[in-house]
Amino acid sequence: MRKYFFLIISGLWASAAFCQTQPEARFDSIHFFESERTPQMVYIKWFSTGNNPAPDFIPVRYKPGEPIEAVGIKMLYQRNDTTFYVLQDTITPFLAIDSNLQYFLAPIDTLGQAGQTSDIVIIPNTITKRHWFSSTQAEKLGREKGITISWKMNTYEDVKMFELFKSRYLERGFEKIATIPASELSFTDYDTEADINYYYQIIAITNSGNKPLTSNVIFSASYNPNPPIPPFIEFARGVKGGVHLRIQATDAEAAGVRIYRDDGLDPELSLISSLVRFESGEDFVEYYDTLTLLSGRRTYTYAAVTESTSFVESAFSNKAYARPLISTPPESPLSLDAYEENGRVRLFWEDMEENNIAIVGYKIFRKETDGAFSDLFDPESIFLLNNHTDSTAQAGKTYTYKVHSVDLDGNVSTEGALATVSLPINIPVAPFGLRTISIEEGMQLEWSRAIYPDIQSVLVYRSQEGGTPLLIATLEADAEEYLDRDVQTGKWYTYHLTTKNLEGTESEPSEEASEFR
Repeated sequence: MRKYFFLIISGLWASAAFCQTQPEARFDSIHFFESERTPQMVYIKWFSTGNNPAPDFIPVRYKPGEPIEAVGIKMLYQRNDTTFYVLQDTITPFLAIDSNLQYFLAPIDTLGQAGQTSDIVIIPNTITKRHWFSSTQAEKLGREKGITISWKMNTYEDVKMFELFKSRYLERGFEKIATIPASELSFTDYDTEADINYYYQIIAITNSGNKPLTSNVIFSASYNPNPPIPPFIEFARGVKGGVHLRIQATDAEAAGVRIYRDDGLDPELSLISSLVRFESGEDFVEYYDTLTLLSGRRTYTYAAVTESTSFVESAFSNKAYARPLISTPPESPLSLDAYEENGRVRLFWEDMEENNIAIVGYKIFRKETDGAFSDLFDPESIFLLNNHTDSTAQAGKTYTYKVHSVDLDGNVSTEGALATVSLPINIPVAPFGLRTISIEEGMQLEWSRAIYPDIQSVLVYRSQEGGTPLLIATLEADAEEYLDRDVQTGKWYTYHLTTKNLEGTESEPSEEASEFR
C-alpha cells in the first residue's frame, strides 16, 4: 500500500505522492455521490461532470497522520458527461475496529500526476440494514452567502423527520439548527460567514422509534459574491532596478491584492502578480516590481484589485505612477569641440538626449596643463544645453575640457569627451598719430584712438631731456587728447602712449612726440 503526504489549503485537501515534483494535473472537480456500509464492506461513489474527467484515481482511507491507499475493488465508468468513481473497500479487520472511516479520492493522469483531491467523506460506524443515506452533499450558494445541504436515502419508509446538526469543528461542537419534514431532502443554511468551513450531519428520525440513523459528516465553506472594497495605493516609488509599492486594503474579507501594470507605452493594464497576501494582523502589503525588462527611461502606471476570501475581485484601485531608478551610468558624448573666440573658450558637444531621453544635462570639468580636473561650476549644477562659453579662461593658458552626461537619477557617465585649447596672450594696440602743441595752458597732446577690443584705458608717459618716462595720466579708453599743465618754459618734453586691456596687459609704447616749451 502507498502512503501519502497531505496539505490543507483554504479548507480543501490536496495530496501529492511522496517526493512528487510534477505540476498538479487539472481535471473536472470531483464530489461525493453516495455510500453504504455493512460489517463486510464500505461502498463509496464519487462523480465529476465535464469534459475533462480523470482517467484514473487512487482511493485513500485516512486516519489522522496516516493516509493509506484503499486497495479494494475500484471501478470507473461514464454516463454522458458524468464520470463515476466507485470504491468497494473490503478490509474487514480494519473496518471492525474503526468508529468512523474517512475517505477521499485523488485523481491521476496516465503519467501518475495527481490533481485536486475530493473533499473528505466521513462514514460513521452505523451499520445499516434497512435505511441508509445513499448521498449527502454540502454546496455553497453562488449568488449569496449560504450553504445548501442535500441528501438521499435508499428508502424513505418509516422516516418521520430529519434533524440537521452543524459545527465549526469536524468531531465536536455539533448543534441542531433545523428539523426538516421527511418530504424535504435539502436545507439552506444562511447563518454563515464567508469562507469558513462548516460541518454538517443529518439524522433520520423513524416513526417506529428505532435508533436514529446518522449520516456521514459533510462540510463546505460559505461564499460572498459581493465584490470587496477596492484597495488604495499609498505610494509607488522608483528604486534601483524596480518600483516599490505599498497598497492598503480595508475590506474585512480581503485575502490579498493582485497588482496590474502597463508597459510604459500602451495604457492597457496587465496582471503582473499572483495574489499578494496580507501578513497576520496587517491591512497592507508591500510589493517590489523588479522585472528585468523594466526601463528607467519609462514611467509605468500601476493599479491593484482586492481579492476576497471568496475569490471575488474588486474594481480597480486608484492609479499610481512610477519610474524605476536607473542603475547604470549613461553614455558619454562621443565628440567635443573647443576653440578660442575673443578671449573666451567656446565648447560644443554631441547632444546625447536625442538617443537617450533619460539624459537631462551635462557636467563640464576643466584642468590646466599640469593640474587636475575640477568641476567648472557648482558640483550640484548641470548644463542643460550641449554648448557652453567659458569666460573665466585666462589668456596665455592651455586648458583641457571634459564633458560627462547626467541622467534623471543623477548618474554621471564614467568617461567624458575631451578637448584641449590654448588661449593666446591678448596684447592690446597702442594709439597712433601722437602730436604735441605748446599752448598757453600747457602742452596739448592729440592722437588717434586704437580700435581694439577689451581696451580698458590709455596711459600717458612723459620724460624730460633724456630722462626716464613717467606715467602722468590714466585716461578712458576712448580718450583722444590730453592737456599737460604741469610743464615749465624753456624745457623739452617727450611723450608716448600705451593702452591696457581688461586683463591688465599693457601694449607696446606708441611713437614719441617731443616739443620745446
